[in-house]
Amino acid sequence: MGWLCGPMPFEGIKKYLDRNICGPDVKILDSALKVSDAYYAAAEVPVSNEHGESDRLVMAFVVALKIAPRSEEEAFCRKEMQESMFPRQCSCPKRILDQLSPVEDFAPYVHEDSLERMREWRAACLKDAEAGALPVGTVIRFSDPLVSGGNYNMGHRFEKIRLRRRKNIWRALDVSGVVVRLKKSTILKAMEVSRP
Repeated sequence: MGWLCGPMPFEGIKKYLDRNICGPDVKILDSALKVSDAYYAAAEVPVSNEHGESDRLVMAFVVALKIAPRSEEEAFCRKEMQESMFPRQCSCPKRILDQLSPVEDFAPYVHEDSLERMREWRAACLKDAEAGALPVGTVIRFSDPLVSGGNYNMGHRFEKIRLRRRKNIWRALDVSGVVVRLKKSTILKAMEVSRP
């Protein structure tokens, strides 16, 4: 399915998606909106197989978002997906992941490829959640040294430090005097993570 675009919903993006993401048989249990990324929902859905067996399971729905505040007619664009489609957006909050039915419960109802994509997506979301929650004192090591924009070698090892009103600040352990802010995407590439 492609992108659907339209005017910005008057009641707000989250309320609009809570009401409109799924059909009448689907019940949204919890949802979260990350404006820069996507909308995530834990939804109870009816499932059935070719033998007529049915059940209600909880799966994740993801809506990729594009917001264009200067455009009136196409200010809000969305692309709706289920977790079995392995969405690129993998910042689902842990509280939503905790409400999902185990992947194995879907086995009688979906193809094995879909089950594998669900496992991979959930693992990527958990890894993303862990990267953002690393405590001060955590040491990470990269296989290749990080290089700054000016081709300055910052080293392989970094320790998370506390700096007032700043998040994700890391001190290089291989090169003295280097303090950097690392993006979550960079932290996820670390070869080794040692918590305090």
